[in-house]
Amino acid sequence: MRPVRCQFMGFIISLDSYEILMILTSKEQILAIKLGISFDPIRLETELRSIEHLSGVAQPGKYHNGEWTGLSLHSEGGKEVSAAPGRPALEHYLPTPLLHRLPYMREIIESLPCPKTVVRLMSLPSGGIIREHTDKDMSFQLGTLRLHVPIVTHPDVEFLLGGQRMRWMPGELWYADFVQPHSIRNVSPIRRVHMIADVLITEDLLALFPPEFVAKQRSTGIAFSPTRAKLSMEDLRRFEGEFIVPRSALPIGDMDKILARIRLVGEELKVFIGEHPLFALEPVAANRLIIRGLPPGIMIECTMTASGLANASLHRGGECIQLIISK
Repeated sequence: MRPVRCQFMGFIISLDSYEILMILTSKEQILAIKLGISFDPIRLETELRSIEHLSGVAQPGKYHNGEWTGLSLHSEGGKEVSAAPGRPALEHYLPTPLLHRLPYMREIIESLPCPKTVVRLMSLPSGGIIREHTDKDMSFQLGTLRLHVPIVTHPDVEFLLGGQRMRWMPGELWYADFVQPHSIRNVSPIRRVHMIADVLITEDLLALFPPEFVAKQRSTGIAFSPTRAKLSMEDLRRFEGEFIVPRSALPIGDMDKILARIRLVGEELKVFIGEHPLFALEPVAANRLIIRGLPPGIMIECTMTASGLANASLHRGGECIQLIISK
């Protein structure tokens, strides 16, 4: 049976949720889901052509040779200087000036019913290769998902995810499990361009997924987009202190251990090494902090006493790293 479709606010929505396409591995593990909403591929490509004179910024990583580039549409502080995915951040994530020049793309991003961190236009030229890698922090359990909207693609683009060939069409909205190994070889004659959005999880976003799939994710735990705890300045100040971070938790240079300090700056908690601020912390409970820019499932649990911070540990999924409080 063909899916029933209707127009809503300029978007095409599939009304039959059971027509949502799932790609399965031989072990019946869901690798990717085409969500029940799509966008106008002609309008997307028209807007893309209006900025084709702009040079993208090389994506960080060792799994390509610099040919994989991007333009930021939503980033830390609304800056356009990087095409990097989410990372510990000092500033909030905001639309970039470029996005204000692309009204349809901005409409699409705003229509996604969830907070966004990084949104990028990622481009791979003809002959470009992205070697196999994984994106370990993109999961329901950690609380950040990566969504794709293809804009320009071709049947000869070899996009493999979990060993399976992906064939996504322009204007479609896709979720994929990028924790699985994935790679791309563009042996087509065109430049492949996708809009890639890293988003936090809300109940409204989950409504775009098949109910059975959502139920399975709930059974293993979902880290939802958090709400900032309303703490007094006195309560925030109790988080201040020094602690020693093992290299496994915060790899910087060749140091095995790093002495870091939490300071209250204005109304925000920030982590410093020496006099250099690294990123902001956001309280989600009286004893719990998340790291701005990282998935909300990565958090710092604190033990507080009357005199302040007594103990802290970094949690990532089932992993726990003890942070040593410096006396």
